[in-house]
Amino acid sequence: MQSCEMRKTLYILILTLISFSLKAQSTFATVSVYPKKVYVGQSAKLTIKVYTTTWFTKGVEFEKMKIDGAFLVPYQRNLPFSTYIKGKQYSGVEFFFLMIPYKSGEVEFPRLTINIVTPPEGDYKGKKKVVKTRELKIVVNDVPLLESSDDWYMLANPIYVSEKWNKPLTNLKTGDVLVRTVRVRANGTLPNFIPEFKVDSLDFVSVYPDDFTNYEDKKTENIYGVRTDKIKYLLTKEGNFTFPDEKFYYFNPRTKKIKTKTLKGKTIKVELNEDLAYAQSVQDSLDAFLMSQIKPIEAEKKVPLLILGLKPWQFGLASIFLIFFLYKASIFIIRITKQFQVKQRELRASENYLFSKMIKASKQKSITKFNNAFIEWRFTYGLVEFNKLVLTNKELREEYNKIQRNYSNSDNSTTKKFGEILKNIKDQKIDNKPLTLNP
Repeated sequence: MQSCEMRKTLYILILTLISFSLKAQSTFATVSVYPKKVYVGQSAKLTIKVYTTTWFTKGVEFEKMKIDGAFLVPYQRNLPFSTYIKGKQYSGVEFFFLMIPYKSGEVEFPRLTINIVTPPEGDYKGKKKVVKTRELKIVVNDVPLLESSDDWYMLANPIYVSEKWNKPLTNLKTGDVLVRTVRVRANGTLPNFIPEFKVDSLDFVSVYPDDFTNYEDKKTENIYGVRTDKIKYLLTKEGNFTFPDEKFYYFNPRTKKIKTKTLKGKTIKVELNEDLAYAQSVQDSLDAFLMSQIKPIEAEKKVPLLILGLKPWQFGLASIFLIFFLYKASIFIIRITKQFQVKQRELRASENYLFSKMIKASKQKSITKFNNAFIEWRFTYGLVEFNKLVLTNKELREEYNKIQRNYSNSDNSTTKKFGEILKNIKDQKIDNKPLTLNP
């Protein structure tokens, strides 16, 4: 019998835990990443799914996301979905991010708090809820190095290189300026990881690097970055010359191989320009432009020490004035408080205050409170003066005698009438009227 009861209790406990579990799973979030092992600069796709058994009445809000050691790039779109889990239908929204690490080691995606608004099952009004993801970690390896560290090199899958010139490479003369635009598109990474395009010095031109631009596309799942460099060449010699091949090396993380893209060299023929003054003026202009791009190194400005926006001597002087003011203010407050307390004690000990207290007690039902208040007033007013009042007023004397004879049985009407008579007598004295003598 005892074992049957224990089995029944165990079944109830299991059913309770299952019901709580199902209830807790009405809203939840999951997170996944692929791949879990990457190289520096290689993107990993992060997917966050938020589930509910009803629907969302407002947009899903993420807390501020920050990853130490990686850039986090959100996609510009998210996908709604519907699915069944253990026979139960769920609606949800799927969000995509790209994690692009910039240092090797272990990179952690922290636990993420997500705020949602969704109706409970069987209701239609949205209620605020909070769901959280679990933590994730990825392993980041360094990109294999090239034999020569001076070569252009990066990680991508793959890269596309193109170039264009500002004019045809024919009919060239000394003093002409050629502008070369080199565009590199790298799939699966950001433009921040694309190296600058640099050219070696050539004996037939003066080289002037121009500005560059970056661009990234994250509208699709396959992010890519673009870097565009411009180089200006001033032709300084006549003759036949060749711009050499330019090689772009990249490491493909899928094949784990180093590959090469090449811009083929160009051969040009340069004729002598008879207008030497024009050629010199062009070179002077380009030299001036190059110098304007070099910003002078400014001496580091010494920042003065400030305390709450004040210099040390100003802060010290202000502190002295503040302490003096607080000292004087405290003395004034203490003096005013003591004077107020003295006035309050004098007021509570005055005959008028005690008389008012007795009159108020006479209207109450407690004969004890009245008697205590009456004794305090009579002592302050004077026994002799009170006896004169009793002897000179018959009505007052009668009520007073009633109270004295039947102290324990005196009711509210007796004390109330006594108080009214006594108050009338006092009022006559205040108005300088003769007292009513009624012996």
